[in-house]
Amino acid sequence: MSLAILPSLFGLAPERKAVDQKRPLSILSCQSDAVSELHQAVVYILTTHLSGRRAEGSCISNVEQMARLLSTQPMAVAILSRARAIALDPEEPALQALGCRPLRTLISLNDYLLVGRADLPETDAYQITATLSLNYTKFAHIVEASSAAFSTSPLLPLHPGTRAYYEGRPCPEASLNFPASYHQRFQPV
Repeated sequence: MSLAILPSLFGLAPERKAVDQKRPLSILSCQSDAVSELHQAVVYILTTHLSGRRAEGSCISNVEQMARLLSTQPMAVAILSRARAIALDPEEPALQALGCRPLRTLISLNDYLLVGRADLPETDAYQITATLSLNYTKFAHIVEASSAAFSTSPLLPLHPGTRAYYEGRPCPEASLNFPASYHQRFQPV
């Protein structure tokens, strides 16, 4: 008999870490948006610096699949062109059938936005925004290179957790707070 099955014989469950119990953050991008380098940088920053959450990246082949994933995965965010983010408005009849949910801006990356569902927990939105803002210098050259020209497309509304970070308010869950000086480093555009 293997010693590995002994805990189950005595009704003991293996101990799990809190991080393993949380759903991983899925960072999506659309192949047609040509953001692979930016996507890789964002995935790397969030994977290595996001406190208490696993992150993984996926490149999606079409907009319908992207809309479906954003609608069904509560812990999914996406790097989208401003135009594509606006086009994923759930009021569009074609997207209503997919069950699309309203999106909110987490961070502006020149011609691209990192967006998440409006019902993404405020604490997670705050931590994602803070992590990317505090590590912006590590991928600023990619963001600046991705900008072809100034975009006049309107932004989606800011996520409430993102707004809290930019306004210098504490993280909705008091477990993670940043000094007020950090909140001014990267303001939304």
